[in-house]
Amino acid sequence: MTIDFKKLYDIDADIADKQNLIDIELADRPLSPQPGDIFLFEELDVMGLQIVVLNVDDLILTVAADDNPMLGGFDLELSDDALCAPLILRCKYNILIPNYKFNLDLRVGVVEPEYCVQALDIISNLSDNLKNEIDDDLYYQEWMEEIAGALKAVTDIY
Repeated sequence: MTIDFKKLYDIDADIADKQNLIDIELADRPLSPQPGDIFLFEELDVMGLQIVVLNVDDLILTVAADDNPMLGGFDLELSDDALCAPLILRCKYNILIPNYKFNLDLRVGVVEPEYCVQALDIISNLSDNLKNEIDDDLYYQEWMEEIAGALKAVTDIY
């Protein structure tokens, strides 16, 4: 087996370019949570789990997000060209979080507005009609239970 170092270099360069774009986008964000912001929370003990802000009010509507490739019927996968791809928004796992819970030092990325709109649409239409075969998969169900438990840790604190 030969290693294609050019391909590895190109992948590394693409990652660096994407991170530079994310850094520029984050530097221009207001000093408060905004729709599309991706946050980490210290209370989330599930590796790779993030919180995406969908809209801002007294309580901020958020949705869980991760890069686990299992895609259920209630999930929204960002396209490969999205700034923070790969990322899947777990729309069934949306929670309201008070503004004061967000640590701006843990804002790590941004989701484009069109994905926020799509996620809000999924949330407003949650029904069994969205369910697909992955939703019944044991590994997927275990992952969703882990997400639900982690989100409970965030909401239990306030």
